[in-house]
Amino acid sequence: MSKPLINEITPGLALYGTLVQGYLLLGYLTEMLKNNFGHAWVTGGSMEAKLVFPAMEGDTLITGGSVTDIQDGVAICDIWLRNSEQRAVVVGTAKVKIN
Repeated sequence: MSKPLINEITPGLALYGTLVQGYLLLGYLTEMLKNNFGHAWVTGGSMEAKLVFPAMEGDTLITGGSVTDIQDGVAICDIWLRNSEQRAVVVGTAKVKIN
């Protein structure tokens, strides 16, 4: 059995295994935005995101998002990454200039 990682932020939450790095999680969201907005995302998109729950090696992760507003040709999107239990792992906002 793996040795639990010490969780100083949320005492009592023992984590077993390898913790997934935050940059990889943000990469999943970036890929989703690129697949949906294409060149517009690559050349002028921006994202603000918070890591809100740990993801462990082997977790099934699901990206998602929705356009919540369009202001001056910029799509404003709520974005998220959830685990298979539908618990939010990353939440945030993305902005993409659209035509």
